[in-house]
Amino acid sequence: MVRPQEPQTLIIFDGHCNACNSFVSFILKRKNRYRFSLAASESEAGKQLLKELNLTAIAQESVVVVDDGRVFFTSSAILKICQRLGLPWNLLAIFYLIPNFLRDFLYKAFARNRYRLFGRSEQCRVLTEEEHNLFLR
Repeated sequence: MVRPQEPQTLIIFDGHCNACNSFVSFILKRKNRYRFSLAASESEAGKQLLKELNLTAIAQESVVVVDDGRVFFTSSAILKICQRLGLPWNLLAIFYLIPNFLRDFLYKAFARNRYRLFGRSEQCRVLTEEEHNLFLR
């Protein structure tokens, strides 16, 4: 597995989920995109990382974020990404004030219905040369 220079935040996401791919596209359009490394959970790099982290089962239900050695998933993963994106997105950290069980309930309800609401892609996204450097291979 070839890794780019290690940024502080790793995102492992469902590469077949159109909502997840849209969120990844959103991240890639931000100026702070170089703070992230990305891997689809279906990729060889994603599978290997999930195995190392012992999170293979959770990856089917949640985005996984590894930030400074700490692992986040469900709503906490999304909020951690927003924090790392900088202003104005880091202001969404105010949602940490909502109890975790409630945030995760809402996240899991969305995750259960994401394919029905946004569809499922059978093909991986085609990366630009610049994006290619942000994805683990």
